[in-house]
Amino acid sequence: MLLNMKRFWIIITFLQVLIFALVSCSKQANTTSTNNVYELTLGNKTIFAEIAISEHQKAKGLMFRKSMPENNAMIFVFDTPKEMSFWMKNTEIPLDIAFLTKDGEITEIKKMYPHNLNPVKSARSDILYCIETNAGWFEKNNVNVGEKLDMQTFYKILKIRKAIK
Repeated sequence: MLLNMKRFWIIITFLQVLIFALVSCSKQANTTSTNNVYELTLGNKTIFAEIAISEHQKAKGLMFRKSMPENNAMIFVFDTPKEMSFWMKNTEIPLDIAFLTKDGEITEIKKMYPHNLNPVKSARSDILYCIETNAGWFEKNNVNVGEKLDMQTFYKILKIRKAIK
């Protein structure tokens, strides 16, 4: 009888620890993301963005992909503001690119065409972030120059990804 009670309490304790661990993981998942895709607000629209921080991630970008979900995007994060230049080497899908300042304001939006090796450059030299979307996304969603990325949420994500302190 004593042995059965001891087993019972061991099982109860184990289940409590397991439940605590699962609850902790689910709370963390809400703060981070699944598959490194993050929900953000751009203008008044929701996008689901991959964030390219490392040099390798930025160099690869959206190369070799055959498609991208309608409201998905890739945000490129740079260390210092500068004039930006992108090309479409090995990129299969037509894209739009928005150039953003450090405060998340869109300064311009340009079209980019598959496999085009001609650089698409920003007109300004104070660009810190770039967002690539499916072609026509900005127009379709009425997100225009002057609108902003929700930087409060974006900074939280960058902290989680250890891109900023």
